[in-house]
Amino acid sequence: MPDAVTLVVPTHNRTHFLRRLLLYLDQRSFDLPILVVDSSNAEAATENEVLIDSYCDRLRIRYRHSDQSFGTKCVAALGSVATPYTVFCADDDFLMPESVQKCVEFLEQNETYHCASGIWVQVEAKRSNRCSQFRCDQIDDDCPKRRFEKLAGNWFSNFYSVYRTEPLRRAWQVADGATDYNDARIFLELMLCQLGVIYGKTAVLPHTHYLFELHGDNDSSLLPLIANGEKANRLYDQFENSLAGELADSAGESPETAKHTVRKHYGYLRTGQSVKSNYRPTGVRKYARKLRQSVAKIRDGISRHPTKVWTRRRLRPGHVYLQSDAWRCAIEMTGRFPAGMNAEQLATERSRTPANHAAA
Repeated sequence: MPDAVTLVVPTHNRTHFLRRLLLYLDQRSFDLPILVVDSSNAEAATENEVLIDSYCDRLRIRYRHSDQSFGTKCVAALGSVATPYTVFCADDDFLMPESVQKCVEFLEQNETYHCASGIWVQVEAKRSNRCSQFRCDQIDDDCPKRRFEKLAGNWFSNFYSVYRTEPLRRAWQVADGATDYNDARIFLELMLCQLGVIYGKTAVLPHTHYLFELHGDNDSSLLPLIANGEKANRLYDQFENSLAGELADSAGESPETAKHTVRKHYGYLRTGQSVKSNYRPTGVRKYARKLRQSVAKIRDGISRHPTKVWTRRRLRPGHVYLQSDAWRCAIEMTGRFPAGMNAEQLATERSRTPANHAAA
């Protein structure tokens, strides 16, 4: 599988987390092409470039600096990917190499699927590494519209799945042209995830795929869903028009029918105030949301289905998803270095890592 998939790592002024991720990949003898796409300031970019140069004899790694926006730099990065599959990993998270291989094998055997993933687990380092499984579901309907509505009805992110590169390029080009990550973070992720199911089926396999660490520097903590409320109407209209256009083309529907479908599920995002009330409802809406969450938990408790989860599910330390060698390595690093690593810590850890797997 060495030349089947490229790992893309976006980073921005977070050398401390990038150090930790590269050490993890090195310790796991990661043998896939890696592309680090960096939009850091000059000082951090220099640190990152020196760091990556130090791994060139151990990892198949390339570095690309860009002063462009998050979406535009990712579009440019995908333009340089030569492998048939691509997977993203945030600089502060951990990807399980064995899962990537299983996802590629699945996609090779199932041409109607656009992307595949395993289970995503959120880790709260400040709460004794408490682990929770993210919501997920198989979206395998033949109809693009039904796939769209199924994801919108029980939304979960497929951002860090293994994707076929060509449709992923198309999705990023569409999303970057229609969204502004700094002004409205939510639209870029929603569009990418929905385009993923418009273009093809989505698989969730019963093994651990991704460790998402919850800490104070997550983009979800630093960037509001809609930062610029004055632009909310225009940002939403761009989102709706572009997403509806792709849905209409794939589902064979009229543009107006597709717009109605998008608006039915996401029209509440039209203003920043709507987003705030949707995420922190009051009055009757608050109790209605609590009721829906309780019903979802009951459904999860009854089904215990490994790859169909309606709400976040707590995982005990002995759970089968938490037993792989890669997971143990990642969770150990999360516990020891929850805020990333400084240069001295990295040097100490690297001195303990045997140089027995030079990069090809």
